[in-house]
Formats: sequence, structure tokens, C-alpha cells
Amino acid sequence: MQFLHGNFTIVGTRVFLDCGSLELNPARIYSSYPVLQYPVPFINDSSACNIRFDSSLSSTDEMFNGCTSLSGSDFKMLMLQMHNNITSLNKMFLGCRSIDAEISYDLFRHCPNVTNITSFAEGTSICGGIYSRADNFDENDTSTYGTFDFLPNLQQTSNAFSNSNI
Repeated sequence: MQFLHGNFTIVGTRVFLDCGSLELNPARIYSSYPVLQYPVPFINDSSACNIRFDSSLSSTDEMFNGCTSLSGSDFKMLMLQMHNNITSLNKMFLGCRSIDAEISYDLFRHCPNVTNITSFAEGTSICGGIYSRADNFDENDTSTYGTFDFLPNLQQTSNAFSNSNI
């Protein structure tokens, strides 16, 4: 599988496991539509892929594991689709080496109930750094949060970003 075209609501895990050639949207889509914002708008384009995670979905375990062609923009769009019911991101992007996005401080903002990020982005080309809480931390100002402050229930982190560019 190389491209998805249309509208999809994901209800299970491992949906695209080892789809090495899969790209969600071509670069043209990301440069033509403001999809890398929250909430992610519907893209009305015949070559676009609109993905949503069903509100009943609690785990994205291995969903894109081995999808070596996913882009940094695909990654950012998917992270903006997260919701409160998701509790595990185990191996979600393991081995997705074309994901070259820079981590934002609020990477996990939309999935605050996650407890497991084991091997979440292991083997990707994600870069940047993990943000620590600001010296002037203010509970009411999320711009002072560190990356993991958005995950107050986090328990499992083994190899979350191993072999990446962090």
C-alpha cells in the first residue's frame, strides 16, 4: 500500500503494521492546506487522506510500526488527532525512519491519559529535544510545560525515542 485516499476512522491497532511504502498525504497537501493545526480541518481534495481516531480507540499500539515512508508532516497530523481516551502509544511509529519532524513541547497535549510510550518513536529521524518544565512554570500556562507534563499518568517509557535524532 502506498497512498490512502479518502476519509478514514481508525478503530483498531496494528492497522498499517509494516506498510513500508505508506504515505498519508503528499507534501503538496501539507503546503496547500492548514492541516498542521488543531483541530485538524477536513481536507477536501481527491488526493488527500483524512484520518481520525475513533473516540472508542484506547490504544494505537503498532499502528504505523514499520511504515518507513511516513513523513514528518504525517506524524504531526496524526499526533494532532489524538484524544483523551487513548492510553497507549506502544511502538506506534517504531522504525518509521522517514519521520523527520522536530518535537514540539506539546507533542502529547491531546492524549493526556497515555500511560505507555514504549518504543513510541524508536528508529525514527525525529529530532530536536525533550523539553523540561520552565523555571517559571505556571499550571495555567501550558507554554511553560515540559514535554512529559502533558502525560501525568505516564508509567512506561522504555526506548521511546531510542535510535532517533534526539
